[in-house]
Amino acid sequence: MNPDHAAMHCRKCLYLRIIAAVCWSVGLVSLSLLPDMDAPLLFRGQDKVLHFCSYLLLAWLTCRVLQIYSSGRGKKLLMTLTYCLVLGALLELAQGLFIPGRTAEWLDVLANAAGAASGCALFCLWPLPSSRRDDKP
Repeated sequence: MNPDHAAMHCRKCLYLRIIAAVCWSVGLVSLSLLPDMDAPLLFRGQDKVLHFCSYLLLAWLTCRVLQIYSSGRGKKLLMTLTYCLVLGALLELAQGLFIPGRTAEWLDVLANAAGAASGCALFCLWPLPSSRRDDKP
């Protein structure tokens, strides 16, 4: 095992990746379950852009965590998309049912899904040195 390959699989790398993904997930859940705060809008559709970007980063971080494991790329992407889509849909449902002043919006779910798909695509397109590729064609 060469040094680059060993570094990728080190415990420190794994823990940092997991901490980043968990912190981002907890942040999303926390902000999604706050009551309506009447934040100022800078432009029309700002909410959808924030949903898209949040789930893009969530998907990319989740893919980076799953990259450590040896399962195939397709399985990693499917697990990531499932996690992001279920989390986004459940948070929208919870907003509509339990949070005063908040409503569930299908366009938010669509923005979440588009962001998650884009995060997975970004992960697939992200160049890695050949010694660090964990998926073989």
